[in-house]
Amino acid sequence: MGAFAVDAAHHCYVDFAAVGTRGPQYGAQALLHECSHLLADHATLAQDLGVGPTTSQIWNVAADAAINDDLRDGGCEMFNDDNPHGLVLPALLGEPDYLTPHHYFASLMARLGGLSGGSRSAVGRDDAPWAGCGSGSGGTAAPCELDDTDDLGGAASAATGTERERVRVTVATAIRDAAKIRGSVPGSREARGGRPPRRGSRPGVTGRLRARLVGVCRDRPLDQPSSLPGAGHVAARL
Repeated sequence: MGAFAVDAAHHCYVDFAAVGTRGPQYGAQALLHECSHLLADHATLAQDLGVGPTTSQIWNVAADAAINDDLRDGGCEMFNDDNPHGLVLPALLGEPDYLTPHHYFASLMARLGGLSGGSRSAVGRDDAPWAGCGSGSGGTAAPCELDDTDDLGGAASAATGTERERVRVTVATAIRDAAKIRGSVPGSREARGGRPPRRGSRPGVTGRLRARLVGVCRDRPLDQPSSLPGAGHVAARL
C-alpha cells in the first residue's frame, strides 16, 4: 500500500513496513492528511459529483490539492513549497491556493479532455497500480480495504452516518473554541468561519482543524510502528 489509506466508514489502514522507515514526523503529517479527507467528507462530495471508477484517481488528486495547501500553511514540513516528497499542491496543477476540490477536479478534467484516448486510458484502468488515499477520499479503494460485511469480528465496525457527522461537528467546535483562547489558528483560516458547506465556498472549519492538529502532531508524534499492535495492513476505527 505504501503508507496510509482511509475508507468512507472511517477505517484507517496503515502499511507499517513502509511508514516505519520514514520516521514519526512523516507518519503524523501523512495521517493528518488522511483524516482531513474524512473531516471534509470527500467521499460524499465525490459521490454527489458523479465521480466514478474512471475519474476517482483524478478526484483524489483534486481533493489532495484542496487539503495540502492548508497543511503547508499550518506548518507541516512535508507539504512546504520545496515539496521534497513531490506531493500535490495547487501550484503543481497550475492553480491558485484555497479553492475547492470541485474546482481542481474540473480543471484537471478539462485538461485531460484534450488528451488522446491512449493517454487517458491509464486513468481508472483495471491493471493500473493502485495509488491514492483510499475510498474515504472519494478515490479508488485501497486493495486492503474491508468490504461492507467484514468488521474483523467486531474489532473494526463501520462508523454510522450519525457517528461520522458527530465527529466532524464535535472536532470543529473544539477547534473553534481553542482558536478563541489560544490564538494559534492562522488568520486566513479563522476568517472563513462557520461549518463547512457541502458545496460552494472552501470549508473553513476543516482548515482551522488541520492548522490546530499540526501543533498537536508536533508535540505528540505517532509512536514508532514497532510499538503499535499488529503488523502489515491494520484497520482501525478513527
